[in-house]
Amino acid sequence: MADLLDECNALINTYNDSKPRPRFNKDKTEAAIRKKLRAMDKALKTAIENPGSSRIGAFQALRNSLHETTTLRGLRTDWRHWEMLGVSPAEFEYAAIHENHLGTWREQGFSIKEALSFKNAGYDPEEVLHLKRTGITGPMAKQLIQRGYSREFFEETLSQPANLVEAGFFLQDHHDAWAENRGREFGSGGCNTVTARFFIDQGRHPDRADSAKAEKIFKPERFIAAPARRDGDRVVTPLELQAGELIAGDGNDSGLPTLQAGRLTTKETLANPRIIGRNLASYRLAKAFGTDVIVESELAISVVPVAGPERAEYQARTGRPAPDFVFMPGVMMEEAKETYRQATNTTPVKPDASSIAGAELYRNLTWLQLVDLVSGQIDRHVGNIRLSADGKVKGIDNDQCWPPKVTESKHFGIYFEGWTWRLTDGKTAFPRIVDEEMVGRLCGFTEAELLAWKAKKLSNDAIAAARRRAKETLVQAVRGCITRAEVKAGRRRLDALQAYLLGTSVKVIADWRRDYAAAAKA
Repeated sequence: MADLLDECNALINTYNDSKPRPRFNKDKTEAAIRKKLRAMDKALKTAIENPGSSRIGAFQALRNSLHETTTLRGLRTDWRHWEMLGVSPAEFEYAAIHENHLGTWREQGFSIKEALSFKNAGYDPEEVLHLKRTGITGPMAKQLIQRGYSREFFEETLSQPANLVEAGFFLQDHHDAWAENRGREFGSGGCNTVTARFFIDQGRHPDRADSAKAEKIFKPERFIAAPARRDGDRVVTPLELQAGELIAGDGNDSGLPTLQAGRLTTKETLANPRIIGRNLASYRLAKAFGTDVIVESELAISVVPVAGPERAEYQARTGRPAPDFVFMPGVMMEEAKETYRQATNTTPVKPDASSIAGAELYRNLTWLQLVDLVSGQIDRHVGNIRLSADGKVKGIDNDQCWPPKVTESKHFGIYFEGWTWRLTDGKTAFPRIVDEEMVGRLCGFTEAELLAWKAKKLSNDAIAAARRRAKETLVQAVRGCITRAEVKAGRRRLDALQAYLLGTSVKVIADWRRDYAAAAKA
């Protein structure tokens, strides 16, 4: 299939080349293209009839577009692009020729592709104006809006008047690429299962040698469709399917079990965990304060095949056959590999602070603790930390954070179960030792202000102004990812952390390799 598509595209490019070419025969080229298209149609028919194929729906979409289009223009773009749009090349051709076909949409500034994609997904222009020029398509929008990322959500998080606003803050990390709908299972946590998938630049075929192919970790948003309720210690979710909704697993996992057990969230959060926004907010928070201890995260869309149990559940609840695949929004993350400890050993050896790698490990673990204290991370156990032999640290699985109510530090940060050493005092969860850079960044000091603070010459007014700047840095970093209440709670947690860092209980050092051991003994 890949070879046929490449050969056909090559012929089409030759046919459309406007440069004069010797011995070019237009009729022969057209005949060759038709021959390739017939061969492709035959190959697609065989693939569709193969019950073992996981791409039946995708192949059918391509075959439909081959039958519908009377021109060759639509085949210049990889077929997955049209599949993601939910638009056939024939529809696009018609709209391109008939300029008044999408009048209201075009008046609102939508491109042809945007208008057709959203229109085919069942939306009116006013409903999705906030998604214009974001790269989000109609099928993607349907999934995101069902999971709580609605126009109202973006208006609330941006604290704007009740008018239509751009959602670009959340969507600026949208990965405009498609993933293979094959994936090896990478791991399964209490909330979700992740797979390793290849994300490929749009328009490139995965089997082409020149494809920009990179394996990333993909975690889909939860398949949750109804508010959760408590039954003792167990969360019970009476699922009512929404349009296009599928069920993952047994349907009784809210997606935020630890948050629920700790009573740190709301019914609305349990119904729509919004793990994409939580992961993005955590990553952006760390980046905004100048550290890379949270795994890099982006919004991505992947084609997810519908498995046997889910197909049966869908059929039973709706009386309709399940689709072969669904477009699922999720988090695309870099793969953080563990090289400091054996995968079977959850207790890392205590670092040697006199070594470069050991000092770096202490510093980065402390940074992770500080970031988690601000984000309200309550699931940072040793299995959700990746340590490297050179001292790098990555916090993964950032689903269970940004609770809107609780701000006490004792609930948050790294759980050092079984470790023979720890960074915190065991009561407040605040780290006992930090460095000057951490104080400066989290308290909003300029370089000059940090020097003045160290010399005890910085006024209280200047300190208060710097702390406000740091809180504004937090707000700007996470806006559009989490709700206003969740942002406010994060500000309160940062305020408490700032008060601790500027107090007398913490030890502030300048160099981890030189100063840490002495500070730890004192």
